[in-house]
Amino acid sequence: MSRVIWFLSFLIILISFASSIALLKTDLRKIAETEKIFLRENAFYQKRTYPFKQIPKGARELALKKLTEDFSLQPLAALEVRKWQAIGPSAVFNGQPLDPQNSPPINISGRATAIIVAPNDSNRIFLGTAQGGLWLTRDSGKSWQPLTDNLPSLAIGALAMDPKNPNIILLGTGEANFSGDSYYGAGVFKSTDSGETWAQLGDLPTRARISRIIFDPNNSQIIYLTTTSASSNQLRDLGVFKSIDGGASWTKILDGMATDINIDTRNSNNLLAALGDPNGASLNGLYQTNNGGNSWQLISSLPNGTNIGRIAIARSLASSNEIFISFSNANTGTLLNVYKSVDGGESWKIIRTPDYCRPQCFYNNFIAVHPKDPKLVYLGGVPLLRSTDGGETYSNISISQDSGPGLHADQHDIAFDPNDSDTIYVANDGGIARSRDLGDHWRPLNEGLATLQFQSVAPHPTNKDLAIGGTQDNGTLLFTGKSEWLNIDSGDGGQTAIDPNQPKTFYHFFFQLLFARSDDSGEKFVIKIAGLPVNSSGETLERTLFYAPLALDQNQSTTLYTGAIRLYRTTNRGETWSAISSDLTRGSGAISAIAIAPSNSQTLYVGSSDANVMRTTDSGTTWQVITNGLPNRFVSAFAINDKNPQVAYVSFSGFGSGHIFKTENGGTTWTNISNNLPDIPINSIALDPAISGRIYLASDIGVFISSNDGKSWQALNTGLPNVAVFDLKLNRQTGVILAATHGRGVYSLALDGEDDQISPKVTVVEPRGGESFNSGDMVSIRWQANDDVEVTLQEINLSTDSGATFSLQVARALSGQSRSFNWVVPEISTTRARLQITSKDGAGNIGKSATLRDFTIIAPLRPLIDTAQFKVEVGKLIISGNNFFTNDSVIEINGQMLITKYPKKFQLPNGTLSRLQSKDNLLKQLLVPGKKVVITIFNKTTGLRSKAVDFIP
Repeated sequence: MSRVIWFLSFLIILISFASSIALLKTDLRKIAETEKIFLRENAFYQKRTYPFKQIPKGARELALKKLTEDFSLQPLAALEVRKWQAIGPSAVFNGQPLDPQNSPPINISGRATAIIVAPNDSNRIFLGTAQGGLWLTRDSGKSWQPLTDNLPSLAIGALAMDPKNPNIILLGTGEANFSGDSYYGAGVFKSTDSGETWAQLGDLPTRARISRIIFDPNNSQIIYLTTTSASSNQLRDLGVFKSIDGGASWTKILDGMATDINIDTRNSNNLLAALGDPNGASLNGLYQTNNGGNSWQLISSLPNGTNIGRIAIARSLASSNEIFISFSNANTGTLLNVYKSVDGGESWKIIRTPDYCRPQCFYNNFIAVHPKDPKLVYLGGVPLLRSTDGGETYSNISISQDSGPGLHADQHDIAFDPNDSDTIYVANDGGIARSRDLGDHWRPLNEGLATLQFQSVAPHPTNKDLAIGGTQDNGTLLFTGKSEWLNIDSGDGGQTAIDPNQPKTFYHFFFQLLFARSDDSGEKFVIKIAGLPVNSSGETLERTLFYAPLALDQNQSTTLYTGAIRLYRTTNRGETWSAISSDLTRGSGAISAIAIAPSNSQTLYVGSSDANVMRTTDSGTTWQVITNGLPNRFVSAFAINDKNPQVAYVSFSGFGSGHIFKTENGGTTWTNISNNLPDIPINSIALDPAISGRIYLASDIGVFISSNDGKSWQALNTGLPNVAVFDLKLNRQTGVILAATHGRGVYSLALDGEDDQISPKVTVVEPRGGESFNSGDMVSIRWQANDDVEVTLQEINLSTDSGATFSLQVARALSGQSRSFNWVVPEISTTRARLQITSKDGAGNIGKSATLRDFTIIAPLRPLIDTAQFKVEVGKLIISGNNFFTNDSVIEINGQMLITKYPKKFQLPNGTLSRLQSKDNLLKQLLVPGKKVVITIFNKTTGLRSKAVDFIP
């Protein structure tokens, strides 16, 4: 990325800060929306390249090959039963929309990059994510399943489906969005069975990021793809490639960093290709061919050359002569212009367009035209814009038309339902959302889509069902034992900590040195930066990593440390900070790792991003350089023996060196204990205080374990997808270790019961089968679940096809102690219903049982309000009746919706009483003694409205 873009982006970030510290937290939300692209370079890409400029070609693939082929790395027999369990977030229900002032909190997940809707089944949608792999829904977004957990890269750049055979899918890896954490790829993969299995296509640059793949609509053997920044950025890896044999072999047909390609469906020899290096390049511009890519011509009447950045293309399917081209400015990262042609590219005109991707057009920029109506044009950048007049005017549709759910910021792709072109899907930094009316109203579809990109995780000291974690651009999140986590602070989420003595005290960094504390379990955070090198505008005054390190002293929990080029300490929970060192780097980096000796708080180890390692034994009064025998690589983490501060471990990122070293003399000498580890960045270390010599490592390809103090290592990845793990936290008091992944949320592993191979025994007690239930009935589900250790987690699923599949979720993340659940029967009509109970124990073993016979569900149930009786108390409406309320029902009085204390779930089973009390005191205004009111019940899920009843209080 050009230094000009870096500098201007930085200015934009600073301008978005308020002039006073009191406004910093509010402005952090704005900063998150402007995507601090260049600063994340240090946090991600430069961490893996230092001291070089590029990642070695094929480095990750070689590490994965060693992982799968080296027998010594396979799990020990005693560890094979230990399985990681995903603890979410399956979604964040109170995530932040693009415009929180005008849109309510929304259901979000991690960054999504590409979408395909199957033409033969609109319920089947494929979603590519930034580093969470490819996901599939078969029920239009109600549930999701991952398809590529074992591929060598889970970073998805492009998707394409064979127009002749929807079972054939091409998957381009490597995210092509030019951000610091746009993870590199491993080539292109092909599935012929709708994503069940995958084969890598050869003869392609495996280090490149795939930005677009398209099929020739008339001949599926002909395929085109475009590649952007490879790890080497060498021209041989970049450009437009063509296959004439279904992807078996490829030929490069155009040189340059290619961001987009488009084919004329009426004449497939006509193509347009965009060379859009975001830094600006002499080759940049729009190219055309009329012979299938045998020769190309630069369209010289359009902008081209070094001032041009990323370029996007859109062509109308209904009118192929109508073409739109978006050009970004390589020098500023803003929109340059959008051009339109109505004669197939013979002539062009500028159309006035808002700068929808400012200041990050290199990160998110797409144009799309409605497949049937060429007047409907969509522009995706930070918001989503729509034109209804062919691009002449635009409106922002990121906000719902009726104050309903809006969109998350930063749009990356759009897809139209082939069977209902009024239905559109958008992929953005918050996952995926759907609109049934061309963008007027939105519904997020992220439940079950576990793709959040975590930077850190901090467990509660005594409760394994509580933890916090920082995520890239999606805030600091709270785990409460359920797979749906809560957003407790917005913006970027960096390092996190929980006070072990006052566990209601949470700490976290936003980014750089913007530190915050909560004293009420995350209800409210306050910025605490007094004494840190941050000025009143929020600018950091020393070299600092984008995600600064954080260390909390377990012996004196009011004391915390962080670092820029100097080490900073607070002894009063962040109220004031002070420097306790001079520059601890080699002159070009920043402090990247800090550790406090558990047995001696005066002993600290500190490492930097430019490979310096220091130690103090007197709380920072004096420092010693202890780099003898250590590699020149980014220092990623330390771990110190809990009894002897002279014994410590240090890990390194990057490639081509040792990655884990041990000292027994306080750093005077170090021993490389990497041994049979793959050559892969190590991100975090965890020592087990209960088992001598037991070490856990978090790496870019999963977790490794040593039971002999590093003499040998085994993979510990059962249950983990092939994703980078950024943080590990071990807690012997709760008996779990947590792994924070960059793309698949957080996973938990039970420390005890590692020899347990016995699955829980589960028996469904009721329903027995043969029953008949009405939608809205409250049904008691009961079961037995026994295990030799302890059942820790349970879930219930519904089948509507006699047990062939149990794809409908009834309850998730139930307590291991649960043996019953009150279920409100959904509005699904079937005579073939069955329930399945799944129980999991602490070692990850799973037991299942289902009802042996079918039962019946009768639906829909129309609310019958004329069976109800009403009376009034002060400020309350008392209702009695027989089972007329179902999920998501609300009361309307004189046409006004009553917002009650129970807005989502309110049942009135047979003959019970319920007291409604309005949150906005509307009842007092409406229920005037002697004045008639009209009462109805409206069910949001079914759209049914009951018969109206007149009532006089």
